[in-house]
Amino acid sequence: MWLPEPDLLSEHRVADRVRIEAGSFFDEIPTGGDAYVLKDIIHDWPYDDAVRVLRNVRSAAGPGTKVLLIEQGKWIDLEMLLLADARERPTSTADSWGARAFA
Repeated sequence: MWLPEPDLLSEHRVADRVRIEAGSFFDEIPTGGDAYVLKDIIHDWPYDDAVRVLRNVRSAAGPGTKVLLIEQGKWIDLEMLLLADARERPTSTADSWGARAFA
């Protein structure tokens, strides 16, 4: 797992507002965050595992907490189509994961 150097947070003047946590999103996610950022995580897990991760985030998140999913699906989809006649899951699949996880 890649974690940014503490100096990077200071350099961008967010060290007093950002906390980077290492661990398994399948086990327990720290509570109390104003926002949870999941980058390039959801798209490559089977459906039930992706929903499990989102449910863990939901359990950790309080009222008004933002959950930001950053995925490269469209670019990867094009690359996979050109190289392997394959594709990424559509956004509607991610939407249904979220609906199931946050229901």
